[in-house]
Amino acid sequence: MSFTRLSNARGRAAFRGALAVTCACAIAAGCDGRSTPAAVTGPLPQATRPAAVETKPARLDAILSAPLLPVGERVRLDVFVRDGAGALLGNRDATVEIDTSVLVVDSIGTFPMTSNGVTYAQSRWVLRAKRVGPSVVRVSIGGLTTSAQFESLPVNAGGGPLTITSFRVVEYREACAWNCPYLMYAPLVELREVTGAANASVRGMRIDIGEHTTGWCGGNTVDYRSGEQSQLIGFDPYPWANDILLASLNGIPFPAERATVLLLVIDAQGGRSFLTATGPVERMEHRPALPGPRPNAGWTCN
Repeated sequence: MSFTRLSNARGRAAFRGALAVTCACAIAAGCDGRSTPAAVTGPLPQATRPAAVETKPARLDAILSAPLLPVGERVRLDVFVRDGAGALLGNRDATVEIDTSVLVVDSIGTFPMTSNGVTYAQSRWVLRAKRVGPSVVRVSIGGLTTSAQFESLPVNAGGGPLTITSFRVVEYREACAWNCPYLMYAPLVELREVTGAANASVRGMRIDIGEHTTGWCGGNTVDYRSGEQSQLIGFDPYPWANDILLASLNGIPFPAERATVLLLVIDAQGGRSFLTATGPVERMEHRPALPGPRPNAGWTCN
């Protein structure tokens, strides 16, 4: 098993990477998650906290956006460092160890973070699963260590307790207080639990409209009761509060006429399977009746 250490210590160059500003928002603004990292930029300056304030790391958390995902997809690693009072500290001195036989670094993004009036340079790692199998991501900083479990899965669609009864993407123009050009793309995925005997859940998804994609979305679970048939994705009336809603901010329509969806399904016994479907992009619907948001149904997309 081969491991590599990734130290993003102060003074090293930081990659802005695929996490462009439009992708970092809750809305997926038509970003292509398969793009390559951007050019190298200089490290952000580090502000100095007052000497009287405790700055020693006391707590370390490493969070993967999707602990389960298909091979070839990306997963985001967020590292949070806190002092004894619980205030966030910068994480750029953190060292990340990965099993390079399973994972590779896709990009490292750096952005400013302000805590208790002090600005730090915060780093975010994007990893890509290059083969099927389990792995452990280890993180250390200031004498603290932690780890996060990860597994990449083969995509063998079919079977399982859920079926896709309908799938389509609705294109519509967003109504703004000003004459904005925004075109929105809402994926509507209806599922049904077919066994009638047990619950099942969706643990991850990806929506593609031609070259435009949400990337792999994880970090959440949507449960389906025995025999339930309902929409998987709900939408908040405020567009920027949505996780799985794509947008053309310049008003140029996405050219693809068809879209695809890939879902990771977990049955009551822990069995894992994938569902996939292709559906139409329905153009310029006027004030479409979209399903309302599901409670506690936030996703993290890469």
